[in-house]
Amino acid sequence: MDTVDALGHLPQVKVDADTAQSIVWGQKVPWHQVAGALDGDGVGALLREDGSLLAVVTRSADGAFIKSLRVF
Repeated sequence: MDTVDALGHLPQVKVDADTAQSIVWGQKVPWHQVAGALDGDGVGALLREDGSLLAVVTRSADGAFIKSLRVF
């Protein structure tokens, strides 16, 4: 079982290459870039454009940014 399947219970959203690179580099990414698919304050999975797992994320304490819990 691959990691995307293992985390299939989480909401998932694909992000573009620029957003993916920002997350890999640890830069702040505004929540609104994924808000449609990851509503609320729960945990979600971000996927690269090719469908591979990029990160497991949640919303930052102030609600403005993505908080990475684990980046792959």
